[in-house]
Amino acid sequence: MSPARAARVLGLLLAGLLVTVVTAAPAQADWSSSDNLATAGQRIISDPLTGYDASGRAYAVWVDYRYPADDAVWLRERPPGGVWGAPQLLPTNGTGYVRSAQFAVDPAGDLVLTWYGNGVSAIRRPAGSSTWSAVRSWNSVGTAGPGSGCPNEPNVSSGGDGTTVIAWTSYQSCNGNVTRWRVQSVTWTPATGWQSTPTVLSISSVDVHSRPGVSVAADGSAVMAVIARNSSQNDELWTLEAPAGGTWGAAVLRGGSGSTNYSPAVAQRAGTTVVAWYGQSPWAVLRTNRSWGSQTFLSPGQAQPGQLGPSVAVDGAGTAYVAWSSLAGGSRSARLATAVSGGGFTDSVISSIDNAMDPQVAVNAAGDLGAVWTTVRSGSWYAASSLRPAGGSWQPTNAVTTVTSDNNPLSHVAVDEYGHVLAAAVPIGVGFGKELDATIETRDAPVGPASPVSISPSVAFVGDTVTCDPSGFGGTGPFLFAYQWFVEASPVGGATSASYLVRQPDAGLGLTCQVTATNDAGSATSTSDALVVGSTAPAFTSATTLSGTVQAGQTVTCVAGATTGAPAPDLTYEWLRSGTPIAFETATTYDVVVSDAGAAIGCRTTATNAAGTAQSASATVTVPAVSLPQNTTLPAVTPASGSGLGTVLTCSQGSWQGQPTPTYAWYWLRDGVQIPGGYGPTWTVVAADAATTLTCQVTASNPVGDTTVTAKGSVAIPPPPTNSTLPVVRAAVGSTFAVGGTAQCTSGGWKNALTYTYQWLRNGNPISGETAALHALGPADAGQTLSCVVTATGRGGTGTAVSLGKALAAPPAATVQPSITGTARPGKSLSCNRGSWTNANSFAYAWLRNGTIISGVTSTSLKLVASDVGTTMTCRVTASGTGGSTQATSAGVLVGP
Repeated sequence: MSPARAARVLGLLLAGLLVTVVTAAPAQADWSSSDNLATAGQRIISDPLTGYDASGRAYAVWVDYRYPADDAVWLRERPPGGVWGAPQLLPTNGTGYVRSAQFAVDPAGDLVLTWYGNGVSAIRRPAGSSTWSAVRSWNSVGTAGPGSGCPNEPNVSSGGDGTTVIAWTSYQSCNGNVTRWRVQSVTWTPATGWQSTPTVLSISSVDVHSRPGVSVAADGSAVMAVIARNSSQNDELWTLEAPAGGTWGAAVLRGGSGSTNYSPAVAQRAGTTVVAWYGQSPWAVLRTNRSWGSQTFLSPGQAQPGQLGPSVAVDGAGTAYVAWSSLAGGSRSARLATAVSGGGFTDSVISSIDNAMDPQVAVNAAGDLGAVWTTVRSGSWYAASSLRPAGGSWQPTNAVTTVTSDNNPLSHVAVDEYGHVLAAAVPIGVGFGKELDATIETRDAPVGPASPVSISPSVAFVGDTVTCDPSGFGGTGPFLFAYQWFVEASPVGGATSASYLVRQPDAGLGLTCQVTATNDAGSATSTSDALVVGSTAPAFTSATTLSGTVQAGQTVTCVAGATTGAPAPDLTYEWLRSGTPIAFETATTYDVVVSDAGAAIGCRTTATNAAGTAQSASATVTVPAVSLPQNTTLPAVTPASGSGLGTVLTCSQGSWQGQPTPTYAWYWLRDGVQIPGGYGPTWTVVAADAATTLTCQVTASNPVGDTTVTAKGSVAIPPPPTNSTLPVVRAAVGSTFAVGGTAQCTSGGWKNALTYTYQWLRNGNPISGETAALHALGPADAGQTLSCVVTATGRGGTGTAVSLGKALAAPPAATVQPSITGTARPGKSLSCNRGSWTNANSFAYAWLRNGTIISGVTSTSLKLVASDVGTTMTCRVTASGTGGSTQATSAGVLVGP
């Protein structure tokens, strides 16, 4: 954690401690009324995501299903002791649908949202900022590489140093034939930002089929838990650990528990890590001071999971909590297992009334424990919550949802550092939730400023400014007033001051003002009666028209004419076939089909507001006749001959008839079989094409159907060159195979070869730079074996062949040194005996006087003269052979008088 970040978090925590000291917690919990955080018309498909930062600021996130448009993700925030802010639409646009969104907030207030749609994506908002990052997406790895796998639900966790980990599983392929899933993760750190390429983790040789559970500790270290299936089709729990700033270690098997479809839950704090999961019953495993224990069976009865898995939490003393639903003796209860740091689990009941199910728990460092669960009574579902203050007992149950639902409400819970519990749930109707209910256990004693507010003036039109009067609030001042204006119960973005300028879209709609008054003891909210803004009926000022080509297979658009009216009217659309509405076609676009041929197509728009309706119909267009594509001239492949590796072949389209005009697709064939990836009008010849015949097919398509033809002619690609006679190393013409001479590498005999390249070898090792057919023999070659590699290149590729080795003799060597015979006196002669030599075929002689060559004397004898007296005579023999030349000198002879 950076020093600035650490100071910020510490300051927030100290501020919280001061509030706790000044405002003592009463024995009885006080819950706020249940707030519906969603707006009218939303279809909620996610469980509510809740959280607190270290300052006590609360967050709630949910997903609004908007098919066929992109799903919307909403955030609302509540400052400590304040009220929920306006809904904020998070910038996830462009990623299609949003599924299994997960949310994390760290102590400093950094927010991260992740989800899976077209890949796994995430956005991030730093603490103190109002701007979210651009969407960051990662492709999932499958059998065909990055992007070929299908992602499953991600999970996310943020630690105290800002480190964030996202983990998910992905299918090997997206066709449903799943044999194994993969676990992947990405990490964000303050130093490096997001990891660019996901880490792929090896867990099981069979499959991994749960959403990974993940938890990041205060220091940035992380723990992940995954349910995997072994070859015996039994489910197993595996864990992985990553140090702060490090990478994941190897997966470790922690236990087996039979079959499960639920994800494991992970939490860690103060050196304690707890992992819980469902098998046939609930199980848990603890890690204390980085030492893992064995798996523990928790349930005294049969596990009764609903839509969620078990829930876990750890407080500042390292005490671990696991909550689950159990059926024992015919009664379903919400149970809690508690393990003090270093000890085992003890079991207790959170709630046994009304078939308690899916309990979720959260705890702060002090040990204030909050819980939320779902219950069913007389066939109706609702959510409830409770608080167990540190060292205390469970407080009376609080109703989170006041509206019953048809299905199990999805619920979530968070606890801030001051002991405030935030419980939220989504009552599910027919497939969706219409509201997100949230309640906060404040544990304060607010002085209730609670009298109605009013809007003045009492009559308003577009362009008027109205004011919200908060003077009716009672209680002990001074108050801090917060305002929010609504139109038909939907909050108006940015309308958070005491006055409001009435807009054109507000005409005919109900305008209300909500005021929240806050003092040191708490807050209260009052909403005015609705003020209806005046309205006018809609009218079209220009005609509705069609845009696009009206023929089978094309999409046409209905362009509504301009309208007037207050409020701005809503537009609906109808498509007409020969004057009759087409069933279910009410979008702005229409796909013209084959059966429309000969019919007149048009559209009609209806404008509606509170004051009335108006209609406008477009002109109609008759859809032309249709016919199946028919080939009149076959496609052809060029060039027709002389092609080889690297050649770009082109397949012509050919000539076609058909209505509407066809579109075309190309497929390349190798020996009559379609080439994988061989699409498009061109194909570059590759090594796999050698010794095969290439051609192409063209498919013409229109809405009536498809017609496929094969090109006229084909292209035969020759095979790679093959060697029939090995290359040979020999003396070049006019030279000798000796040092100072030139060696030649013949290419040998080949089939399908056009050009040759060479590489000389000395004792089987390549000679650097020697890549020509000729090689100058030098001293380094003496006594060595020379060979050459010939690479033949043809249109079908390349081939190589290696010659037999040819040895070059070593340089001459004296086995007996030269010597001098004769009488060393003036007038006498000395003779030079050459000694004995190997690898020599010629000899040359030189005489030396006191080590200096005597000019002109090259014979084997030397006649001495008077001036030679007192000098020393030696003779030097130079032996030459194919391996070069070598010199040897005799012993000296002193010339006497």
